Amino acid sequence: MTPNGALLSLIGHNQTELAAGVLRWDRLTRPEWLPADAAAIAEVRATGRCTPYEKEYRRADGSRVPVLVGFTIIGEAQEETIAFILDLTERKQAEAELLQAKRSWSSASPSAPRSYAASTTARRLPSIPATRRAASSRSARNGSPSSAMRGRRFWVAGSRSA
Repeated sequence: MTPNGALLSLIGHNQTELAAGVLRWDRLTRPEWLPADAAAIAEVRATGRCTPYEKEYRRADGSRVPVLVGFTIIGEAQEETIAFILDLTERKQAEAELLQAKRSWSSASPSAPRSYAASTTARRLPSIPATRRAASSRSARNGSPSSAMRGRRFWVAGSRSA
């Protein structure tokens, strides 16, 4: 493992620890993510590359850092690996904030989702003139004169028209 300074900073380690052999990807990986690593290694052996996947590393202070990892095998003997590791901390924080906002919104206004559904449904309803034509043709089929519908007001999802 030959990480650059950005990765060392991300995981909270330094060049001295790297030189001492303390840093190994399998020791930095949280135990629950080792099966994802095993699947990626199997994919690399079969295809020469792995589909990027998310996992977490353990920082020097014990905290977690979410990352996106992808790697491939290079060289004629395919014995060298080159990888990229992206810090997903900001994205994960934004996702958590969005989830919290959704929860707060739904608990503050339990009727809001129904109101939204009604407003989106209203956009799909036929226009008032089409509704009048339909009502007029129903009246004619039922034996009522269409003139009986004149002067009535029609309501469509909160909008009123004469």
